[in-house]
Amino acid sequence: MKRKLSILFIGIVVINLFGVYLGYLLQHIQLRIQMSRILSQIPDNKLEKITLSIMAYKHLQAVPDEVRVNGEMYDVKHSEVQGDSIVLFAKHDGKETDLIEGFLSFIEEDESETKGSKVTPAPVQQDFVLPATLLNISSGTNTKIAQLYNTVLLNTCMPVACPPPDTQA
Repeated sequence: MKRKLSILFIGIVVINLFGVYLGYLLQHIQLRIQMSRILSQIPDNKLEKITLSIMAYKHLQAVPDEVRVNGEMYDVKHSEVQGDSIVLFAKHDGKETDLIEGFLSFIEEDESETKGSKVTPAPVQQDFVLPATLLNISSGTNTKIAQLYNTVLLNTCMPVACPPPDTQA
């Protein structure tokens, strides 16, 4: 039972930490599988022909069978080398372009929110605070310590009586 609970807890933590990225990866894998099925059924004459220099192609290609040209993603069915250039037979993948752009904008938005806001730490609240009235300050005790204790107590841990929040608002 403890093992199952610990695995469940670790799973929740992992999903909480990497959930957006895992969702992106799953959708990206699904789109790649879908596009590979579509590419296997399309004849070459219905594919777009993209001509690039070999150096430009090596620079653009990060993932096999995929290339990003002018901000758009293309899935490559096959390629032909013609002299010092390469011709790609590819299909434009708008869904993949939208997925990548959405993920990147989400990351950039999250980073800009983090950089723009200053996070101030909340004061630490003690679970058990000895009330000042119960302190037995003898004549030999340093009164500055007692005053400091009372100041800290009143500034950080002063209980406030208030009604419960209005849930109908």
